Amino acid sequence: MCEGSSAGEEYLKRVAIQAGFHPGVMAELMEMNQRQLHRMIRRQQGCSPQKWLEEQRLKLAESELRAGKSLEEVAADIGFCRAQSLRQWLCRMKGGFQNGPEAGI
Repeated sequence: MCEGSSAGEEYLKRVAIQAGFHPGVMAELMEMNQRQLHRMIRRQQGCSPQKWLEEQRLKLAESELRAGKSLEEVAADIGFCRAQSLRQWLCRMKGGFQNGPEAGI
């Protein structure tokens, strides 16, 4: 897990969501190139941009599922075309996924 705790982390999270978790779009929104974004995230968060973006996407998905959103809604919110794609990604990220109250998500 990435260990960032900078004041700029909330800004990075907002930009990541706005960019659909795509580093190229993020860099564009932040008016920098991808290499600069890569260095900044590595320095501030202590991990690669890909790892950090995946963690942020996972946190948002879990939060929305806990709040009662459907898989279809969460999939659309975090950039998946289908709920099935989100389910498969969650299985890879979490080592298994259950949908429903027993899931704890």
